[in-house]
Amino acid sequence: MSLNLIKRTVLECVLTYIVFMILSWLIIDRVIIKHSEMILVSSIVLVISKYLYENTKKYIIAMIIIIFSIMSPIIIKLLIGENIYLDSINRYLGFFISILNLIFILGYYIKLNHINLIIVSLLLVAIFLPIFTLWGYYFSTSTWLGV
Repeated sequence: MSLNLIKRTVLECVLTYIVFMILSWLIIDRVIIKHSEMILVSSIVLVISKYLYENTKKYIIAMIIIIFSIMSPIIIKLLIGENIYLDSINRYLGFFISILNLIFILGYYIKLNHINLIIVSLLLVAIFLPIFTLWGYYFSTSTWLGV
């Protein structure tokens, strides 16, 4: 690894971390750095897994769309006036980014195109189905889906 690549990777990690912290600041209305380690880990995982793909622009665009999609249930909580804490954002973001990167890595290493497409599609449906359910429930009842 060249020194320039390491510098660029560290800079990308820092910028991704800053973007995630700005988003969490916009959501919870205050900046808390104390419990943001999962956001840092998520930033590092996103940047490092980007190097698996030859077309990094496609990866970045896909991850931006998917991250905003999986973070959309937080908007429901904001709309109903519920408090949101950084710990919950950390866990939620860290879990989904980890799962998404596992799906993308699995898709990258499975070379059979039809099996790759089927497995990745099923896993993405499994991730997005609860999000669609939450939004559907919110639109029909204007509340958060609870037990």
